Amino acid sequence: MDINLSEYEDPILYDLENPSSSELPFLLDLAEKYVKKGEKILELGCGTGRITIPMAEAGYSLIAVDIHEEMLNRAKEKMSPCHSIDWYLQDCRQLHLDVRVPFVFMTGHVFQHFLTNEEQDQALQSVYRCLKDHGVFVFDTRFPSFEEHALSDHETFWRTVIDAQGRTVQIYTKEQYDPIKQIEHCKVIRRFFDAGRFVEEKESFIDLRYTYPQEMKHLLDKNGFKLLRICEGWKDRPMTQYTESMVVICKKENNNV
Repeated sequence: MDINLSEYEDPILYDLENPSSSELPFLLDLAEKYVKKGEKILELGCGTGRITIPMAEAGYSLIAVDIHEEMLNRAKEKMSPCHSIDWYLQDCRQLHLDVRVPFVFMTGHVFQHFLTNEEQDQALQSVYRCLKDHGVFVFDTRFPSFEEHALSDHETFWRTVIDAQGRTVQIYTKEQYDPIKQIEHCKVIRRFFDAGRFVEEKESFIDLRYTYPQEMKHLLDKNGFKLLRICEGWKDRPMTQYTESMVVICKKENNNV
C-alpha cells in the first residue's frame, strides 16, 4: 500500500509548476449549496494548500489532510493566522478523524493514487465515515483516453518553469500504461539550466490508476454513495468522449457500509 511520493519531494517547485486554482469557483459554488455557517469542510490530499488556503480566504473553516509531511509544512508556511485550517498528516485510505462534515473534496487527481480496488474501497469508506448523512463528496480523476495511452513510452514535453534559484526547468514526462491493471507508470524528467547552460537532470516517478465511468458508478454504489453526476473538468457540464478529466460528484446514502 505504499504510495510513491518522489514526485512531491520539492514542495516549492511543486507550487511553481502547479499555480492554477481553476477548481476554486466550482468548489465554492458547491460549498455555498451544502455547507451551513459554522460547519467545516474536509479536504483530502491538500498538498501545499493550493486550494485549501483560497477556500479559507473565502470564509470557510477547513480540515486539511495529506500524507506528505513536507507538503503540509509548506502549506502551513503559506497560511495566514486568520485562516481557519486544521492540518493533519494522515493517509486518506485510513483516516482517523473524529468529525462529521457536510462536504469533502479532493483535487489534483489524488484519487488516482489508489492503485487497487481494495485501496479505492478503503479511501471511499474513510470518506463515508467522515461525512454527515447525505453529505457530498467531489473529486477528480483523469479520463482513460485511448489516444493518450497509445502514446505510451514516448518522452513528452510538459512545461517550463523558473525555480527558486532562478534556473530554467524543462519538464518532460514518459509513460508506460498497463491496460490489465489500468495503471500508468509515469517518469517525470526535469532538466535544469542556468543562464542557458545545462546543470543537472532529475527524475521522479508516479503511478496512476485509471477508472472508467461505469466502473466508477459501481464503485460508488458498493461503498454507500449515490452518483449525482460526472462533469467535464471543473465545469458543470456533461462529459464527452473528448473529456480529459472527470469530476465526480456523489452523495452519502443512508445505508451502512
